[in-house]
Amino acid sequence: MLLCLTASQKLSAQWQVTTGPSQPNIVSVATSGTNTFAAAGTAVSFTANNGTNWSLVSNGLVGNIRSLVTKGADVFAGASGGAVFQSSNNGTNWTNTSTGLPANDILSLAVSGSDIYAGTFGVYKSTNNGLQWTHLSLTWNANVNSIAVSGSTILAATTSSGIYKSPDNGANWNTINTGLPTVVNAVIIVGSTYLAGTNAGLYISTNSGSSWSITSVTAAIGSFTAVGNNIFAGGSSGDGVFLSTNSGTSWTAINTGLSNMTVYSLATNSTYVFAGTTGYVFRRLLSELIQLTVTTSSNPANAGTTSGSGSFSSGTSVSVSATPNNGFTFNNWTENGNIVSANSTYTFTIAANRNLVAEFLPTTSIQEQFTDFVSIYPNPSIGKFVVSVNKLCSLKIYNSIGQLALTKENANGLTEINLNEKGIYLLVIQEKNSNKIFNKQIVIQ
Repeated sequence: MLLCLTASQKLSAQWQVTTGPSQPNIVSVATSGTNTFAAAGTAVSFTANNGTNWSLVSNGLVGNIRSLVTKGADVFAGASGGAVFQSSNNGTNWTNTSTGLPANDILSLAVSGSDIYAGTFGVYKSTNNGLQWTHLSLTWNANVNSIAVSGSTILAATTSSGIYKSPDNGANWNTINTGLPTVVNAVIIVGSTYLAGTNAGLYISTNSGSSWSITSVTAAIGSFTAVGNNIFAGGSSGDGVFLSTNSGTSWTAINTGLSNMTVYSLATNSTYVFAGTTGYVFRRLLSELIQLTVTTSSNPANAGTTSGSGSFSSGTSVSVSATPNNGFTFNNWTENGNIVSANSTYTFTIAANRNLVAEFLPTTSIQEQFTDFVSIYPNPSIGKFVVSVNKLCSLKIYNSIGQLALTKENANGLTEINLNEKGIYLLVIQEKNSNKIFNKQIVIQ
């Protein structure tokens, strides 16, 4: 029994071929939750169970499908002849949404926030879900194989001119080709790192594209996908899939079980990485390949404690907890400044690295504490007052319901403060380098 179990575990720790699609050359794969779409030839196929069953969903599509991308509940398909099609019912019906696009093949699609980008003979953008497209690359035109967007930065990988970069949402462009071949098949941005797939190998830039150097991967690369700092690269000339777990610094081939080694496209969901090959989509569990990290911290630092940090397999359930210290109460969990949970114990399925901050507020029952190195005048005031400190401090002011109304970092000497709304406020002064906290009630009349 033990031998059988061991053999079964070894067998499962590899790529597994799914049941379809039956069309050759899966040129694009896209995922949305547990839904996966695959494009080949003139058809798009759909699976809702990670490839156990596939069905054709091509009603309304015209031409050869070259690219796929998902945006929430919508899926978009880029086709030959300048056509983009949109479906909001998992491909059951498709609508042509190509107004403003040229009559050139839509080689690539990308989504960033509410915007959609199309790579064709130049770069086009839609801000209204594909209803209207605007030409961004007004100073240049080349066939665009791949688009990567991060914040206001856009990278366009072309078939003849290397990579064009716009730092300002497409208003201005310049080439970033030092050390890079002129034919670029795919591009991706991971953090501050740029990666480019070419027929001569995989290139990396760690200086915003000012220069490029080849990595250890010298095989032709035609596709990328990423989960956090973990990057998958698809070998387009029969070299399978490569994985980097350190933002592209080093790479390992991960081809056990991958019988079709020519990889045209890659995609991930919270559980699997998918590879589009000749005739079939293969899948592999992310938990076999990568570990994701969760870090937790408290704000203010001495207001409470957190637990739950660590490394986890992708797709597993993770719980983090926050416990306030005396004088504070838990408010919420935030990530990158955005609230992600109002519960002190936050449980989620991990699909990327997480950096979570437990936000605490001082309780309204705190007894005022003060020392002679701080003075406030006038108090009460009509909205304008001065805080005088003779040590380096941070100042935070909370309203009567515990909301943060104002923050001043590195206060020293006189700090003038204005509050617009009448009420009773709590001024929290934290002395730098000692973590001592002092509290004072402020009245705005």
